[in-house]
Amino acid sequence: MNWLSGNYKWLFDGFAGASVIALVGWLLKTARRSQPQTGTKIGNSRVTGSAVATGSHNLQNVNSHNINVTLPVLASGAPGRERYDEWRELTHEIHEAFIHMGQAFNSSDRWPQGGIIDIDPEGNDYQAGIQRGDRALRSRLFISDTLATEKVLDKYRQIIEYVVSAHTPRDPNQRGCPTRNGFEMKARAFEDELARIARVDIGQSLAVPEKPCPNISCIGANTVSLEDIGDRLVEGSSEHNAIVIRFANDARTGVQNVGGPIKASLRYSDGENEICGVTGCCWLDEYEDFAQFRVDGRHKLIAGMLVDGELVALTAHRIYAHRRTFFDIERHPIQNFQAGILLVRLTNADTGDLLYEKQFNVSVNPLNIKSI
Repeated sequence: MNWLSGNYKWLFDGFAGASVIALVGWLLKTARRSQPQTGTKIGNSRVTGSAVATGSHNLQNVNSHNINVTLPVLASGAPGRERYDEWRELTHEIHEAFIHMGQAFNSSDRWPQGGIIDIDPEGNDYQAGIQRGDRALRSRLFISDTLATEKVLDKYRQIIEYVVSAHTPRDPNQRGCPTRNGFEMKARAFEDELARIARVDIGQSLAVPEKPCPNISCIGANTVSLEDIGDRLVEGSSEHNAIVIRFANDARTGVQNVGGPIKASLRYSDGENEICGVTGCCWLDEYEDFAQFRVDGRHKLIAGMLVDGELVALTAHRIYAHRRTFFDIERHPIQNFQAGILLVRLTNADTGDLLYEKQFNVSVNPLNIKSI
């Protein structure tokens, strides 16, 4: 310190002072150059959104438009799982292909060669992206029919044409050239449409096929003469004393035709209030509370019968005795009924599915029935 205080004038005066200042400046410059340059180097990695680069003279160009594909989640082995897996794989492959195809819009010659961030160098070939997407679309097994119906491959070719045209020589003054923003808008629209098609297709594959049911229809309603022979009612030749409704189970083309046990319910009303309601009504020439309809079969439902001038509804009542099932005919008077509305419902006796429902006008004097 004593030497510095005694010689500072010599150090900073004249030629010696200039030499010292130059030496200090050279040391500072050398130290600055020796500092490591900051930056980000990402290779062979997938980037969500983008990585953050630090330092100067860096160019970071990452094409990663976000898309959310929401598909129904299916358990392993569930119906339609194969289609679900293919849709999930396809949407992922197309998204990755578009990321690579976006490299067609990179203009590296506009930027300095130093300091460019290298992100997934294998994906810099946009043609590899085109091939990846084309291969993903053409290799589908379970959803190829839907892709063909929706013309997905044709829509993908339109995007390819847009990408390839980015490298087509053109007049520098020409307007309407392909751009990265234009490509990303088209890619996002394609992925949204693909997700929509996938959701519809998966939903259809999950739909429970319609259960085949008997084709029950009414083929007529009229009055007849009935006689009680003890265990059942049969048609006689005397005065008409009952009303019957005839039903058929006709076969149809293009569907599975089935038969089944058909049970009937009757609801008599005066047009506003219900007067009588019964279930398990009697069928002509049947011993039980239902009629077993075969394909193309016909049966007659006893909708009412006059007993001592009063209309009654008839049901088959089950009786269990001696380890056997018997049926006894029960009568349900429709009190003070002269004219009104009869609602008829037919259901499957095993499943309860409603197969037929219709209203009829019924009168007692004269005895008559007519569909509404």
